[in-house]
Amino acid sequence: KDYRGKGVFRGLYNSMKEAVGTDYSLIVTEVDGRNTRSLDAHLAIGFKVIKKYQSDGKDWYLIVL
Repeated sequence: KDYRGKGVFRGLYNSMKEAVGTDYSLIVTEVDGRNTRSLDAHLAIGFKVIKKYQSDGKDWYLIVL
């Protein structure tokens, strides 16, 4: 909680984009629909929801940057 709102999350994804360079054009991940804080953080740094689906009775979001 000490790191919330300090740009750490954004920095991690920026570092990942630098590390993969031009080898990959997209970053794709999933977020549990119950984890609204994580989904909001991903959306705030530019991720887009490409699909909402259910698995084992839970909602999931497939997101891409």
